[in-house]
Amino acid sequence: MLSCKPTKHVPQHKFLLKNVKIECDNKDIDINELENYIKQKPNTRILNMFRFHLFIYNLSNSGKDRKWKNKFKNVIGEEPVIYEEYQTKKTLKQFKLYLKNRAYYNSTIDDTTIFKRKQATILYRISANEPFKINKIEYKIQDTAIKKILLADTLNSLLKKGILFDTEILQEERSRISNVLKNNGYYYFSKKFVDFLADSLSNSKQINLVVNIHENQQINSENQIVFSKHKKYKIKDVCFYTDYDQTKALNQKEEYFKNFDTISIEGVNFAYQNSLKITPDVIFNANYLVPDQFFSLINVSETNKRLAALQVFKIINIQFIPLEDITENYLNCKIYLSPTVSQSYTVEGELTSSSGYIGFGGNLMYKHNNLFKGAEIFNLKLLGSAESQSTVEDNPQNEKGFIPNTIEYGFETKLFLPKFLIPFNNLKNYRKFKPKTSLSLAYHYQNRPDYTRTIRNASFGYYWKGDSYTENLINPIEINSIKLSDATEEFLDYLDTLYIKSSYETQFISSTNYSYIFNNQNVKKSTDFNFFRLNTEVAGNLLTLSNLILNTKKDEDYYQVLNSRYAQYFKFDIDFRHYNYINPKNIIIYRGFFGIGIPYGNSESIPFVKKYFSGGANSVRGWRVRSLGPGSYIDSSNVPNLSADIKLEANLELRFDMFWIIKGAIFLDFGNIWALSEKTDNRIGASFEFDRFYKEIAVGTGIGLRFDFGFFVFRSDLGIKVRDPMEIENKWIIGNREYSSQDFMLNVGVGYPF
Repeated sequence: MLSCKPTKHVPQHKFLLKNVKIECDNKDIDINELENYIKQKPNTRILNMFRFHLFIYNLSNSGKDRKWKNKFKNVIGEEPVIYEEYQTKKTLKQFKLYLKNRAYYNSTIDDTTIFKRKQATILYRISANEPFKINKIEYKIQDTAIKKILLADTLNSLLKKGILFDTEILQEERSRISNVLKNNGYYYFSKKFVDFLADSLSNSKQINLVVNIHENQQINSENQIVFSKHKKYKIKDVCFYTDYDQTKALNQKEEYFKNFDTISIEGVNFAYQNSLKITPDVIFNANYLVPDQFFSLINVSETNKRLAALQVFKIINIQFIPLEDITENYLNCKIYLSPTVSQSYTVEGELTSSSGYIGFGGNLMYKHNNLFKGAEIFNLKLLGSAESQSTVEDNPQNEKGFIPNTIEYGFETKLFLPKFLIPFNNLKNYRKFKPKTSLSLAYHYQNRPDYTRTIRNASFGYYWKGDSYTENLINPIEINSIKLSDATEEFLDYLDTLYIKSSYETQFISSTNYSYIFNNQNVKKSTDFNFFRLNTEVAGNLLTLSNLILNTKKDEDYYQVLNSRYAQYFKFDIDFRHYNYINPKNIIIYRGFFGIGIPYGNSESIPFVKKYFSGGANSVRGWRVRSLGPGSYIDSSNVPNLSADIKLEANLELRFDMFWIIKGAIFLDFGNIWALSEKTDNRIGASFEFDRFYKEIAVGTGIGLRFDFGFFVFRSDLGIKVRDPMEIENKWIIGNREYSSQDFMLNVGVGYPF
């Protein structure tokens, strides 16, 4: 029998490092930061519990030697971490250094190692004691011009009276001072010219701090140190090389640049060979480096970011060449731009399986990053799917009604322009918002056993950045035309009995929608961040107003446009997510969603395409898409096309690294949809009631695998029903009845669920 005991391969008289614990009496000290200084860490644990990699190593070393076992061990396995005392002492020194740097100069640390059953546990106990704090701040600046700039900016200083004497804050302040001066023309200034003198008051934990800004130092011809004031630099010439080839430039050197032609816009030059691959105006609008202005690091950064946002350049290299003039100090600016591949293709696929129902679909996407040589981004998506469905007239007890005949296909096109179009095309200084104008056109065709539906969509809108964390999207005009045809009599009778027929009728939708997005993620650091999205939409108001002004007669009880009843409604939803990094290999995501759609005026219900649904790969994953709810309603027709006016959802997902490119996930999903009231939807148990809705929350759990290839993520989730609001007797499945195949749902797709 194979033995996978953790200590199986630990040498005699040695100990497996089981755990390292840190206890501290001061909550202001970050234990997670201290953990980064541990010199010897235990074997990797999945979910902070199971030493999976050590288990694989021990398993592979058990029994007969095999090539496949060695391969498995080398790829996934992890050798046992053997306790070493000197590593503990090194960690102790690192902790003390860390605490001193954080102003805790009088801290004490005790370490204890507990040995038990060939395993060692190390415990570090930290007594922080009273930290040193800044009592007074004084500046010593000999250069009066620099002194004027910095003293005017002390409000933004990181150094404040009463804060901890933290060396990390001092280093950040050095960088901040350097950046302030670089943004005011001091091209050569760096943080090496900034240092601090700390004087501790006797018998106290107070520090008097002196900030020194040194002058420039040079060695003259006589080998003597000469001090001089720092120089301010202006930009003289700005030249963009719009189709720069780095390989040719290295091989041909000066000869390469002789073949460039040049045009100029407001003093900014654009050099190119043969022909311009992108309109110079587009580059000019992304540029913040202007001739005869002082050098600014912010302008360099903004230019780089704006050029990158165009998505047409793979390399952006901004260089400055100093020119010493008798009266002024100048910099020539050269910006080398290497175009990226303008066209690309992507293929996506999705597979779902539950209770014998199988569905599959795919998307073929084409992207052009520079369609009309103006950095216009054109996206074309061809989509198609097929799924086995039951018809309305089928009896759930009769398997003969099962017909695999649901087909959907269509296309979506989007064009993004890197500017505002009418009426904002003449708006000055708008480029700081990274503006885009979007135009879209889409067509969807769906053929089901019960009906055929076609949806045509066209929209026009704007996108802009608010600040580093916020985005805004508004579509002043979005038009949807929905046509229902070939509906079976059974399906129409089914809708009539539920009073939701108006949701499926042929309709015309003219709406305006707005989205606000907040995302404070720092892609360079694995730190907690939040994501928030708000969507609002109104439809039909302008059409109703025009009908009232023109005194248009109603057809029956409603107005029409293009021989179709138009929709009138208000829709609002919010999506909030918090990403909590436990450590670099484990993250918990908390998500909450609420949405509501309210019909009024010309509509009895909001259109089907605007209603909410639940279940599926990005929702409550124990249910098929559109198969959950509304409320506790039991759908005897078995039509997986359920929708309603209100949606409430919450998700909790733990993601963890496993090995190679494979990551794991454990999730818990809650949610459901509801109708606004029994007046508009008489499905039993479908309406939202404050004294009942919480009893109708569906609960699902499951596990998942993510294959992270860097440029895309392939995902597989197995969802399991835990609590089903459609159960009559006991809604909790677990512990009350045996599980069947209908209680499991397999989702396969691309990308993370949220």
